[in-house]
Amino acid sequence: KPLTLDRALAAAWESRAITVAHVEDRDLARALPRGAHVPGWARCRSEAWSGSDHRLIVPMYDEHGRLSSLHARAVHAEKGIPKGLSPAGFAVGGLVMADPLARLFLAGLPCGDGEPAHEAVRRYGLVICEGVPDFLTWATRWGDAAESAPAVLGIVSGSWTAGMAARIPDGTCVVVRGHADKAGAKYADAIRESLAHRCAVRLISDGGAR
Repeated sequence: KPLTLDRALAAAWESRAITVAHVEDRDLARALPRGAHVPGWARCRSEAWSGSDHRLIVPMYDEHGRLSSLHARAVHAEKGIPKGLSPAGFAVGGLVMADPLARLFLAGLPCGDGEPAHEAVRRYGLVICEGVPDFLTWATRWGDAAESAPAVLGIVSGSWTAGMAARIPDGTCVVVRGHADKAGAKYADAIRESLAHRCAVRLISDGGAR
């Protein structure tokens, strides 16, 4: 259901300085009702996502902008339980989170004013974030009145592939915002290596730019 209708979940994400109304308006995530019946693949160990509190549901898109899977995120997971989960038994490699402009350019569609979305991305840039919190933060950073906001993609383990890299328009200014750990550095370096020959790539981690 819409995130704004789940008061507890909305409050938890608002406390992280994320405007849930913007998340809803841009169709970035939805709320899984507490205690809802879910398929067998939506479980954390022996407990349903709706019970384990992995109730923020984020759609995942392939390199052509097709909705292909989802990612479940808990605000506060118990010790030893991952905060983020993918559907059990299903491959999610090559799938990303995407804001409206990113979905358009992946799908090869025009913006509302008729401009090809890939041209808008080339002009305004692209931000690639690691993880759900950073994706939601950056995908809601600019207000609806912003006319030059970059596209935003969110990645998790296995998201970045050669096929995804090939969708980024030549000449795009790409900012990669990763975590200041080995995994974050590995993701960032893989993205830079795949794009550096045709895009301007800047890596920014929790510990600063490099």
